[in-house]
Amino acid sequence: ASPTARVGATEAGHLSVDLLDDGPHVLVAGAPGQGRRGLLRTVVASLATGSPPDEVELVLVGDGFEQLARLPHTMARIAELHAHGISRLLRCLHAELRHREEILRDGDVVSRRGVNEHVALPRLVVVIGELEALIAEQPESAPALVDLALRGPGLGVHLIVATRWPAGSVDDRLAARAGTRLTLRQQEEGDSVAMIGSGDATLLPEHVPGRGLARLGSGELIEFQSAGCVDDVRDAIDLRPFVVGRDLLPMEQ
Repeated sequence: ASPTARVGATEAGHLSVDLLDDGPHVLVAGAPGQGRRGLLRTVVASLATGSPPDEVELVLVGDGFEQLARLPHTMARIAELHAHGISRLLRCLHAELRHREEILRDGDVVSRRGVNEHVALPRLVVVIGELEALIAEQPESAPALVDLALRGPGLGVHLIVATRWPAGSVDDRLAARAGTRLTLRQQEEGDSVAMIGSGDATLLPEHVPGRGLARLGSGELIEFQSAGCVDDVRDAIDLRPFVVGRDLLPMEQ
């Protein structure tokens, strides 16, 4: 089955992302305070809900994944980003690619669905919560992620990468392989253009966390409201109706 994540609601219904048809990789962006972590958690949780652990495995890198680390799909989680831990992660991912290459060497790995039908390999989804922090702590991670982005899809490995400032931190080769772009409100037009080829993300309402724009492949922009947009869940959650095309007003008491 194709690993699919339900992202949120649109004017026409649900917005879903298929890692095979809409991938192979996903970029998630948004200015601080706009619900980027909540959106990322939604994508990860939905992937796990839609696929059993023998079909999808997760590697979670960064803060905000405490509850998701308990999923049976989660093979590894790195919460504290430090040079030693990141280096170990990169070595493990490189070894995983080698391992998959050996298993699939005699199969048809060129197929879009990636594989020898006689070998049961789960899709491995590597989720990075904040690209800037990863690269700042370990600069060697940037070329390693590009290598993973280029070699991974044919071996059943996908990236979901979140960033605050896509214009300055996402390598062009990684961006070119990200078939799905999900951006919440951006403060700088350059960041919006880097994500979706348009400055429209700067026009999204600042007071509505989780409101975003999606571009799947070369398709049109789709406005959506993330199904989970709360970054800090210690506060009470305010439920409001979703309406595309206008700002949300507080619900009447």
